Amino acid sequence: MDISPVYELRERLKVGAVAGSALAASDFRLKRAVEAMEPLMAVSPVLAKLGKLSRLVVQEDCPDRAGALLEAITLADALLCTQGKVDVAGEMAPLLPGGEETEGQAAPVVNVPYSVLAPLLDALGNSGGGRYSFVMQLREENPELFQDYRVRTAMVRALGASYGELAEAVAGWLVQDGCTQMSHTGSITDGLGRKAADRGADILRLLKKGFDPRGKREMVRRVQVMEGIAGAGANAFYLEQLPQAEKEVRGALIYALRHSQENEETLLHLAATERGNNQKIACCALSFMAGEKVWEYFGMLAQKKPAETAVYLEQSRQPGAETVTARIFCDTIHRWQEKGGKPHKDMEPVLEACLYALAGKGGPEVCECYRLGAAVGTGLDVPVEDGKEGREIMTFAAPGGRYKGKNSYFSKVLPTVLQQSILCGPEEAPWGQGWQTGDATDQGQERESVSRQPLQRDQKPSALWGNQEKPDWELARLAWELYGTYGELYFPAAMAAALRAGTEEKCLELLTDFVNQKKLIGNKVRKDRAGLVAQALWPVRVSALGKGYEVSVTRVSSGEFRPQTFTWPVYTMTDEMMELLMELEDMSTDRVLAAWIRSEDRKQCHRLAAYFHKRALEVEDNQMYLEPMRRCKAQDCSNMAVKYFSQNKGRIYNWQMENYLQQLPGSAASRLEEGERLLELLKTGKLKAINGWSANGPVEEFIQRMQFEKIQEEKAQTGPDSV
Repeated sequence: MDISPVYELRERLKVGAVAGSALAASDFRLKRAVEAMEPLMAVSPVLAKLGKLSRLVVQEDCPDRAGALLEAITLADALLCTQGKVDVAGEMAPLLPGGEETEGQAAPVVNVPYSVLAPLLDALGNSGGGRYSFVMQLREENPELFQDYRVRTAMVRALGASYGELAEAVAGWLVQDGCTQMSHTGSITDGLGRKAADRGADILRLLKKGFDPRGKREMVRRVQVMEGIAGAGANAFYLEQLPQAEKEVRGALIYALRHSQENEETLLHLAATERGNNQKIACCALSFMAGEKVWEYFGMLAQKKPAETAVYLEQSRQPGAETVTARIFCDTIHRWQEKGGKPHKDMEPVLEACLYALAGKGGPEVCECYRLGAAVGTGLDVPVEDGKEGREIMTFAAPGGRYKGKNSYFSKVLPTVLQQSILCGPEEAPWGQGWQTGDATDQGQERESVSRQPLQRDQKPSALWGNQEKPDWELARLAWELYGTYGELYFPAAMAAALRAGTEEKCLELLTDFVNQKKLIGNKVRKDRAGLVAQALWPVRVSALGKGYEVSVTRVSSGEFRPQTFTWPVYTMTDEMMELLMELEDMSTDRVLAAWIRSEDRKQCHRLAAYFHKRALEVEDNQMYLEPMRRCKAQDCSNMAVKYFSQNKGRIYNWQMENYLQQLPGSAASRLEEGERLLELLKTGKLKAINGWSANGPVEEFIQRMQFEKIQEEKAQTGPDSV
């Protein structure tokens, strides 16, 4: 439709307004413009109204010509504003190569109203209460919003947020959005399989824009995100910024140089010239290099500063790192054995650094370390020479994410290190199909099994691992060897090896063999072994994808390095294994069972709900069973609250009763009965509330609420048409 007459009419109306409304009736050009509007008046009601107002302006007997003129001009302006457009010569092209449907690339603009993005942009760009929880919730519920270029820009600025947890979370999201994790090892590529230099190019441009090498924490996080996405692909940028960088930013750039072997000479120079914390960072980055000069340097450094050297080698999986770490560990033990007597206090920092450094490493020399440490046994679990009053014993922190603090003896930490090394695994370890990504339930039938012969403790290691003779399998064979030689302390490591083998028969046979002790009267469950069973199986949980199971292990370093999480699917959790854990009847293994709940498996949930209810009536504090029972959709909660509060020898606070009853699982009818039982005990004085019993207390309110919910449940069961 040609709307040029509307433009002409507006022009003549404005000229008439300038000349004066009294002269409008005699303006022949305005009359011609009004006549030109006649064909358009039949097209649209808006155009018809504009034509009528214009016609009124040029009439001789118009009572309010000035008002009609202003209304016509206003309507013409409003109409033409909605019809405006801008044309640019040329052909249309997509904003992204391959169009918006390109796999692995995010659309630069998300098609949502700005009113939806505005609160997110405000939360990322400003400080104040409630912003962190709002951003976290929005990321979980609407992750697609974070692909918008406006949000991406705000996310980069949020790396300098005053609230550190928000900044760290945003850094992780940027890395996650910039690349897709293809394996547990941290090897990253995007959905198009591009090289490192091409991954997350849009995010990298934002990170490099306005980068200040003399900046503060925001710039440090920029470097960390950059290396998480591009790795060695951004090596030129690291080297370009390094000469001007200062303090923490300089340290971050130095550590980023570890991704490229071309930086060996640079890192050797930095290790010799840097001072303070940046020198330590340079040594840590240097440990990722493979050159002979590097390992000559660390060999000499180990003789002077063994503990510090082991810390530098903690993150490295180079063969040289395995050799030097093993040498430090073995030399420390051998010197003590040659000297005889009690261990010396100076051994503790060296051994602790070695235990952290051994985690994740393999090879023949590392295996000899484990054999030597296992042979020492409890020899180091004795008071040291210079201990206070002869009672101080060396204690160590297990290098994992489960326990914190130095609270374990050497004989117990070493098997834990071996377990974690097997679960984390060397980067190139051929662990079988267990490393592949995807759904464990669906892929379980496609993978190859390793060996399906019955498992016996006196079998050779090759019986578990088939005919594999590759050196990468040595840690797995070693775990089985040490379990057969030294017994139960190495059971978690043996179970880790069985999990990595990926055959349910091996895991079940190993677990059965461990928890049962053969006697003349038959098999008796060894409840004293429950703690080791829990340690062996605590990494297993329901898959985050919602189907099957996965192993998730967090490796925590001794220094300031970021924790590393390794996750891979497993196919070995069976109903028989759950039954064995239930026979142990221990709170530590009950926590393992709680992590195995699959809400979609109604049969499993029914069995676990009954077991957890039974256990809740046996233990003194049954609060830990409330949440697992709710996930199992348990219907029966009888006597759980009564049991819990009856154990309380003193008076009970109202908030304690309210908090417990809010978490109570079960149907409305079962919870109602439990509330009534609890109320009866309060009335009779068998349970004593702090402020005495009152008619409006939390138990009474709970009962009233359950009465209403019971009615609602009954209506839902009988149907809306039932009488």
